[in-house]
Amino acid sequence: FKKYNNIDGDKKGQIVEKFTAHLNKMKVLSAKKVNEQLKAIDNYTLELERLEYEYSLNISNFIKSVQNEKNLVWHYNYDKTKKISGKIERNGLVFSFSFGTNGYIKQNIKIHYAINENLDTFKKLSDNKYQSK
Repeated sequence: FKKYNNIDGDKKGQIVEKFTAHLNKMKVLSAKKVNEQLKAIDNYTLELERLEYEYSLNISNFIKSVQNEKNLVWHYNYDKTKKISGKIERNGLVFSFSFGTNGYIKQNIKIHYAINENLDTFKKLSDNKYQSK
């Protein structure tokens, strides 16, 4: 069996249900029902292939869009064969991202300034009057 790395179990279950729901009531085995079951398995496999390609392409396109950015740091899976997340730090900002299942890409932007954490600093920041030194 081929492993589909970008499709989670819930999505696979939905696809199985989509193609086999009408077959679960098989009471008497016949050539027609076996052929229907084989066709359902083929359709299931084709749908998984399509989704795996679509999700992989989404992640691949994102990787291409960030690969030339300055200060890019990649994080890899346990055996260093697959990029799973990364971040870019620049001018006090951090853009981080991680790849989930089903082609999902979580993206986050944070401000990364070291400042005095007190009431006076808060008031200046909230009134847009803070000036870094």
